[in-house]
Parts: sequence; C-alpha cells; structure tokens
Amino acid sequence: MDDQHGILMDAINDLRLALLRGCSHEETCELLDQFIEFARMHFWSEEQLMEQTGFSGLGEHRAVHHQMLAEILQAAHGCNTARRSTCARSFLSCTTVFSNI
Repeated sequence: MDDQHGILMDAINDLRLALLRGCSHEETCELLDQFIEFARMHFWSEEQLMEQTGFSGLGEHRAVHHQMLAEILQAAHGCNTARRSTCARSFLSCTTVFSNI
C-alpha cells in the first residue's frame, strides 16, 4: 500500500510540474486521466485489503475515498473545460486532500 501511495504522490507531482512547465492541454489531460485511473485502482485495492482484515473503519475510509474522487473528478472537469491557469488552480487546490497520503 505504501508503494501505491508513493506512486500517487509521484503522479500528483508529475501533473503539477507539467502545469508549471506549460505543457500542452492534451498532455495535461492525459496525465490527469492516468492519475484518476490509478487513484481508482488504489482506492479499490485499499478497501479490499481493509475488508479482508476486518478493518472497523472501512465505511468511514470508503466515504473519504468517495469524497476525494469527487474532488479529483471536479478538478478534471475544470481541466477539460477551462484555460490552463484555471486547470492548475483547480487541480492544485484539489491535491490538498492528499495530505494524508
């Protein structure tokens, strides 16, 4: 699980750097799509592990995952429909959710 958390943080940093470097809109959207795909997989894996071990806080943790994914998807929507500066602000404000990773 820790390896997956590291990959998530690397993906956030890659996207942040792409935004700061002024990469193309297409590249930014591609990185964001990759991040979303991995985040979904990670959340599912983590929840499966918690279920297998009988973790009592699974329901609460699953709710946090749903909230985080909703914020990520909202940021992605902003990236798909807005200028680069709006995309950067939207995504970077969303990543504060990941302070617990």
